[in-house]
Amino acid sequence: MDSLEKETLQLQVTDGYVLVAVMTLWIEDYLETLPTEIQAIWSQKHSGASILFILNRYTFLLHLSVAVFIGLPGKISSQQCQTLSLFVQVLEIITNLTTTFLFALRVYAIYGKSKVILAMTICFMLLRISADVMSAILEEVISFNGELTILPRCGIQYTGIDIRFG
Repeated sequence: MDSLEKETLQLQVTDGYVLVAVMTLWIEDYLETLPTEIQAIWSQKHSGASILFILNRYTFLLHLSVAVFIGLPGKISSQQCQTLSLFVQVLEIITNLTTTFLFALRVYAIYGKSKVILAMTICFMLLRISADVMSAILEEVISFNGELTILPRCGIQYTGIDIRFG
């Protein structure tokens, strides 16, 4: 095994640890803010913004849960990796859209409902959507079933891109 392969393996393992740490912090924040959410969102009449908030919050929870599952060691087929990865990508796009839209609503309101600000915000939203879709198209997900049990269940390769350093 050459040094590049060792470094790649170490990065995969580190990525799994980071994913678990992120999930832990998110769950802690979720539990800490749940009483406020219940009071401000669930006990009031739902508006467009509150529905976006709920969609964002719970789509991200599902996204992060599935991402942790496929990012931790274990055995899974390449077909299952492809299916779960597609699910994660869809959830990620929904989460990014709802987050971006919520921020856009805030900026629009802060700037006195300016149409120029709204147009600029929509342009940024379209760029973000385009980047997410392009990333989803270029991803190829493979199963890491093999001898090393420290590897995540699934790995991502980007097709059509040659990324080299040095």
